[in-house]
Amino acid sequence: MKKRKLKEIKRTFTQIRNIDDFKNFLVKKLEIGENSLCFCGRGKKYKRCCRDASIDDLLYCKKAFQIDHKYRKSQGILRDYMPRTILKEFQKRILARFACLFPHCLNVTISCHFIPENILRKNFGGHCKKYEYDDKLDKWLFTDCGVASDAECYPIFCKFHDNNIFKNIDQHEFDPSSQEELFIISFKALAFSLRKTQFELSIESQFELARPFYMQKLFNLPNNQVIEIDTSKIRKRYLNYVISSDYYKEATLAYGRKNWNYFSSFYRKIAYTKQIFYGGFFGLSSDLEGKRINWAKIAVAMSCYIFTKDNYLHVTPSTPGDQGKISYQPPSKQPEAIDEETFIAVINNILTLSAEKPPIATSTTFSDEELQKIPALQKLHAECMLTSSTNILDLKNSEQSIQFIHKT
Repeated sequence: MKKRKLKEIKRTFTQIRNIDDFKNFLVKKLEIGENSLCFCGRGKKYKRCCRDASIDDLLYCKKAFQIDHKYRKSQGILRDYMPRTILKEFQKRILARFACLFPHCLNVTISCHFIPENILRKNFGGHCKKYEYDDKLDKWLFTDCGVASDAECYPIFCKFHDNNIFKNIDQHEFDPSSQEELFIISFKALAFSLRKTQFELSIESQFELARPFYMQKLFNLPNNQVIEIDTSKIRKRYLNYVISSDYYKEATLAYGRKNWNYFSSFYRKIAYTKQIFYGGFFGLSSDLEGKRINWAKIAVAMSCYIFTKDNYLHVTPSTPGDQGKISYQPPSKQPEAIDEETFIAVINNILTLSAEKPPIATSTTFSDEELQKIPALQKLHAECMLTSSTNILDLKNSEQSIQFIHKT
């Protein structure tokens, strides 16, 4: 049982004697240099962050490992990852490590809502649902969450920058004809996605550093045991973090210069009665015609803001930088020109294939078949992003998406 489990879990070989050995191994696998962003996700260069950190600094979730090991032992569970239900107990401590996301600001962060709380409560009441993995049931499902704390609420900016940047779009009706407001909405989606990526990477990197010792204890391995480690998952997360950080730096420069054209944005709405909202930043593998737009050295991405209000689904996709403008020729016209059926398929793919899932009204339900399809779509999307094969994800193909959104 143990040997089979180990064989399934691990691929890349390394022999670990202490945490510094594995830290060096992880840095090598992630191709991190002295001036690269550190794998912990805090936003600092490696040479000024975890390079010289002590074991206590690196394993700030050490208590979580102990709790998890005790739980597994009592339940007879053998898995090589830590349940998120246990990690969530330490979420506050993890997030406290991050400063205000605005460059050079060291002020304490406050809880920031992607959608203002008063608007959420008006549309959802006190609760909504979000799609996430349940460790106890070992499956993906929609779970209830409170709009005050869990519905896209993270400590991202300090009070000054949160109010200074987003005050206009939070306090009045969104004006889709305003290039400045389109920029601010796109900037907010990018910032929220980056902070969530930092948080996820922080958890995963700390766990990866402790994994050899965790595995050793979990499976009662001898001290000289050669342990195999699969770093592919954390490598994808790290690359996403680096790409998002680069775009965010460019966006902050554009904000400072009031270059509202940095994002190629458009606005469109469709009739829709169910309550749903989403904000994220994600990679694109193909355009709306199925043409591949992501290559190994060129990251094409899109931020997206989706929100139901007054029986309409309001959608604002934006591609940042020059590469997005080149990929969609002419800029933003390709999405605007497509028919409604194709546009709905695009929205469905955004909501099912991106890493961040949409909070929705508690009354909304989906079939088991739909829920089972989401992980398969995520896998397909990852394959399209990482390979140059002909297996292209065609956003026009409604068969490749779950029908969250449909004509009413």
